[in-house]
Amino acid sequence: MGRQGYDQHRYQLLLDYADIQDGETQVGQVCPACDGGSSKEGSLSVTGRDGRILYNCHRATCGFRGAVDLSPSKRGHQSSYSPSRSKGYIKSTPLNQATAKLLSEKFGIGEEAVRLADLRWTGDDDWRYGRRISFPIYGPDSAKRGEVYRSYQGGIPKSITHLGNEDAVTQSWYKWKRTSDNLILVEDQMSAIKLAPYHHAIALLGTNLSEAKVDEINANKKGYKHITLCLDADATYEAIKLQLKWAGKLPGMCMQALETDIKDMDDEEFADLLKRLQ
Repeated sequence: MGRQGYDQHRYQLLLDYADIQDGETQVGQVCPACDGGSSKEGSLSVTGRDGRILYNCHRATCGFRGAVDLSPSKRGHQSSYSPSRSKGYIKSTPLNQATAKLLSEKFGIGEEAVRLADLRWTGDDDWRYGRRISFPIYGPDSAKRGEVYRSYQGGIPKSITHLGNEDAVTQSWYKWKRTSDNLILVEDQMSAIKLAPYHHAIALLGTNLSEAKVDEINANKKGYKHITLCLDADATYEAIKLQLKWAGKLPGMCMQALETDIKDMDDEEFADLLKRLQ
């Protein structure tokens, strides 16, 4: 990457993350340098610290990492909705019945599933975090350890991820059943929520299966007979690569190639997937 291109990408970071709060970390973003590769993987993490933006793309072939100073005019910027420094979460309210019904119908999940997932609304104000659905990120103990703020109204970026602390693993567990023979690994939280009434599921929050994620799965895999990787329909090649890469640490992990993303499956397609996952 030439110096001019590198500086342009750093400048883009300043534009995209000018409102980042001190101590806030956002993960799963698309890197401006590599654009996430062919799969558009959300591999960039960004942290605000002491008036600087720390950034790191986790794609091995990219190498875009470093720090850039926020401009003086932005360092003191505080929104009236500034997140808590201890948790970094944004003020939100329960979804109203109309929004819950809309999500239920759009993704073919019950309104009870929307309630169990504790999806919330960040408000109607026009700002970076406004008009977004808040998805809690759960650990293997079902304790909340972060949130994803996702826009379904054309917000940029489409999703913003906050973690409760910098050491939190960036994946969300859904363990609504007391026991489950199969642990399903999917890309996004809505797909995991759709599966949760039938199987334990993990939303990887992207196509990245890092060593930290694998270690957490191994530490909590007791009781599962199968671990199945079900990435979105456009990420079958990525799923094959992940299966081969982690065969040593996750022996027996299989994959299901999908023609339709789980969150977008109709009733017939989803019933067929459940049969294959038995």
